[in-house]
Amino acid sequence: MLFQVPYIRGRLIPCAPLTPSGDRNILATMEKMREGIPRACGRPVVLLVDDEKDFVDTLSKRLAARDYQVAVAYDGEEALEIVARDGCEIMILDLKMPGMNGIEVLQRVKEEQYAVEVIILTGHGAAAEERAARALGAFDYLHKPADITTLIDAMHRAYDQLHKGRSTP
Repeated sequence: MLFQVPYIRGRLIPCAPLTPSGDRNILATMEKMREGIPRACGRPVVLLVDDEKDFVDTLSKRLAARDYQVAVAYDGEEALEIVARDGCEIMILDLKMPGMNGIEVLQRVKEEQYAVEVIILTGHGAAAEERAARALGAFDYLHKPADITTLIDAMHRAYDQLHKGRSTP
């Protein structure tokens, strides 16, 4: 079965099997998957949050090429809107951003009790910021540039933690 892995800035678009006859039923299939399958194509739903657009675009393409369902946000406010509107399971979050910084986003996500695990991925973090992020509930804290295998491993561990004790459909 073939899978389509589209991603659009700010919108989560589920992976959807292509119908044997082509694209005629693809929108209905995508909507059904969105409603009933939280982990499309066997991969976590990922939101990348970073103000470095080139970095986010490159990482989103690398994850999409590995069949991850990806959305991106270039600031904290947009990230919170996406989480509230569309949801996600894993948030990869930078600390240093204009406006609302990563610590503030993490704090809001945890206060609102969204079902999302947050992995901090930063190039500017210090030990004090790492302690603060972990105290607020960050699942992991990685430094840029992180190896893609290390990041994906952290994403899967976070997903497993998020769904620990839940029965799978």
